[in-house]
Amino acid sequence: MNAIKLINSYFASFVNSSSKQVVLISKPTFTITSDTVTVHFLYYLPSLNKLSITSTNALSECLSQLFNKKVHLKLTRVHYPYMNSYILGQYFVHNAQSNTY
Repeated sequence: MNAIKLINSYFASFVNSSSKQVVLISKPTFTITSDTVTVHFLYYLPSLNKLSITSTNALSECLSQLFNKKVHLKLTRVHYPYMNSYILGQYFVHNAQSNTY
């Protein structure tokens, strides 16, 4: 689905080059009604920073154009990567070169 690719590429752009921290997200779930689309997913951000509302508004606008409906984003932050198996897999891949498991 194009929406999943758009969401993944959007959060891949949040890589912090100095500390090499990335935003890892779970698989999004979509709830589609006649006039709105609700997208819910979990995200893991290792630092103390949170995602700002203004940064997610751009994603919401892009998805609104894709679906031709109003899009609501429901983001839930998990503080540990092992809280979601999909995020944990991405965490292992991202840290594989710097750690020996």
